[in-house]
Amino acid sequence: MRAEWQIDRVADDPGSELMRKAVNLLLVVPLLIGCSPEAPSGDGSPTPSSPSLTSTSPTPSASPSMDPSQDPLYLEAVEVYKAYFAELTKAEMSGFKPKSLSPMIDPYVTGTMKTAVEAGYTTDRSSGLVFRGTSPARISQIGANPRASRNASVVSIRVCVDARHLEIIRRDDSTRVGQGVLAYKEVYFIRESGRLMAAVQDSKEVESCPIN
Repeated sequence: MRAEWQIDRVADDPGSELMRKAVNLLLVVPLLIGCSPEAPSGDGSPTPSSPSLTSTSPTPSASPSMDPSQDPLYLEAVEVYKAYFAELTKAEMSGFKPKSLSPMIDPYVTGTMKTAVEAGYTTDRSSGLVFRGTSPARISQIGANPRASRNASVVSIRVCVDARHLEIIRRDDSTRVGQGVLAYKEVYFIRESGRLMAAVQDSKEVESCPIN
């Protein structure tokens, strides 16, 4: 399983962001955001994904002329990401009731990130695993990423998503198979038809959020 808080298997969006967030099970194809599994009693228990950012280093951009956190483009990107994350989380926490994330996330995500997120959601939905908790995964910290650019992006942000309070359980018998993790993400945005949209996302599991 993977999720928005999981590690993405895909370099550009390592994006289920349900069961990527969650855990790689032998019964589920490893996907996005990683999870901390229960101690395995055999190889039938989940195993964590390999946390690593894409090997392609972001291209440094020109030094900003203002405080990056006050840049209107950065502030717009934050709102776009929050809107996307809210739609994704709602679908995941419903037990994957929607058959697809479209059209809910269409105004916010495009490119390889959208492709990876949609594929991850479809896999998670058919995995038989769901999330359980009193509250969904949350964005714990967001920061500017002013010196990074990918695929002609116009702005980039850094995000920490905390899902450590969530459990991953089997839908059929409610067996606990793992739990969510803390994930660090770098998200790159482009302009498409005049709209700012998230196009590329890199993600990895971390012990603590590196955003100050």
